[in-house]
Amino acid sequence: MQELIARTKKYFRFEKQEIIQLLIVTLFTGFIFTFRDWGIESLDAGLGFTHLVLAILLALIALFFRVSVQKITGFAFGFNSTFMLWWAGLIISLVLVFISQGYVPILLPGGIAMAMMVRHRLGEFRYGFNYWEQGIIAYSGSLANILLAVIFKILLSFNPESWFLHKGLFMNIILALTIALPLPKLDGMTGFFSSRLTYFFSYGVLVGISILIFFTTIIWTMLGGLAIGILIWLLFYTMYEGKIG
Repeated sequence: MQELIARTKKYFRFEKQEIIQLLIVTLFTGFIFTFRDWGIESLDAGLGFTHLVLAILLALIALFFRVSVQKITGFAFGFNSTFMLWWAGLIISLVLVFISQGYVPILLPGGIAMAMMVRHRLGEFRYGFNYWEQGIIAYSGSLANILLAVIFKILLSFNPESWFLHKGLFMNIILALTIALPLPKLDGMTGFFSSRLTYFFSYGVLVGISILIFFTTIIWTMLGGLAIGILIWLLFYTMYEGKIG
């Protein structure tokens, strides 16, 4: 733990280009998630702009917290993690929100690129690039978003009518799910190639939590998510992985 704290103090930073890319994603995220929030029956520019600013703030928190957790997790394994924007994914996200009239607010912003910190990898088991460890770093991003979603869920119990809290919960759930998809440039691709079985279990847990968090308590959400993850793991193993093994 002391070593991790020391590495974090020494290496934790966001490069200028990385900050610019994250801010671009933040603006896209704010727009996508407020596409249908510019009035109820007619256009209300004032209300829409207020929602847009609040959504950008939520996106700023969600994205920078996600990447920060991935950076710190990377330091634990001797990797330096940097966010890389995926322009094609952002354009696809924008096209989908227009086509669906805001009913499909997904985000495919990019993911983490990892560089080995040679000095801090010395003595590690299987020195060099380790796909399993990179998978853990990738998964930590979605875990960070789920943690934020849980916090928003708890806060909603005190203020159940809050647009800000509902949007924060929904946004973090969507970010956790979509960035974990096994597509090029997304963190899900890294997790998928680290271990298919672990990927299907982890994504199953994500899907379970993402559904249950809107209908039940935090404890039942976590237990249900774990059960769904195990079920999907078993299905994938019996139908595919076990046969080729």
